[in-house]
Amino acid sequence: PIERSDRRACLAGTGASLGRATRLAKPRNVELRAPRPAARAGFPADAPLVLIAGDTPEIRALIDEILADHYRITTVSDGAEAWESARRDPPDLIISDVMMPHMDGQELCRRIKDNAETAHIPFIMLTAKTEMAMKIGGLNCGADDYLSNPFNEKELRARVRSFMKLRGL
Repeated sequence: PIERSDRRACLAGTGASLGRATRLAKPRNVELRAPRPAARAGFPADAPLVLIAGDTPEIRALIDEILADHYRITTVSDGAEAWESARRDPPDLIISDVMMPHMDGQELCRRIKDNAETAHIPFIMLTAKTEMAMKIGGLNCGADDYLSNPFNEKELRARVRSFMKLRGL
């Protein structure tokens, strides 16, 4: 697995800066093991679990980096892996890209929301597509929130924190 300092180095060559308020990484070949629950020293085993689904390794690593101080993280590279992971180890929140191979984010969202065992899981749709029709489509398939990429890391943290508070976590 790629450690935090290694992720920073990976992002450095992509034009993405961990110090900037907005994020948009260019695709690069970076290998991440998925799914990968965070196992950080001293990290509470009962910390809320966030599932990050997206086909761009840099974006997954970036979201992991932003949320890793407060949440356990599992990352997967497509919707089919996310569906299996959510059924095997239900997360407390899902952040999913819309455009992914094998199963897109909207289909993943529909499956999550149509399944009695996973329907309660808050679902944040993340995409670079900002057209109103895409946002409405994502919300109509059951997404609880919609975040455009590039995104502000403070906004992402605030939205995740808000969903966790609503769930009492």
